[in-house]
Amino acid sequence: MTGKESTTPASSKPVNARQKVHIRIKYRHKGQPGRQLRERCDTLVDMLVEDDAGVIEGRKDGDGEVVIYVATRFADHTIERARKIVNELKLDRATIEIVEE
Repeated sequence: MTGKESTTPASSKPVNARQKVHIRIKYRHKGQPGRQLRERCDTLVDMLVEDDAGVIEGRKDGDGEVVIYVATRFADHTIERARKIVNELKLDRATIEIVEE
């Protein structure tokens, strides 16, 4: 070895590259979510924006789940904030994951 160590991260993505985080909240019935769940998901989106956790790229409601798409440069921060907010809102059937493109 040459005495110089690499300071580049082990990840294949550049440090400032945006990653996609999906927040998926499942519900029991098919069709559109109920009013209370829609309101909680709206609150989740508002709180993520307020906490600067990423850019909301869209949301899909229906077929037993609500999926919120977030683009972020700091996926760990976004996931941490999303988990905290999901717990506060008692959205117990939620999964949060980084999606590879």
